[in-house]
Amino acid sequence: MLLVAKDSRLRSALWIITYLDKRVSYGEGGSGAVSQKLYSVLTRLQMGLIEDKMDWTMELKPAKAY
Repeated sequence: MLLVAKDSRLRSALWIITYLDKRVSYGEGGSGAVSQKLYSVLTRLQMGLIEDKMDWTMELKPAKAY
């Protein structure tokens, strides 16, 4: 989980990534270069500021009112 302060700085470091039962640790739990880079790329993807080359994002349309 990434927690972000109002000034867009990382408040809670991402230091363990688990995928398909494989766990990778980065650093000692502090906010390091890898977690800062990951946060930067993910937020740019969310805002549409960089190209989504892996097709990770999709546009959600509002639900129809009944």
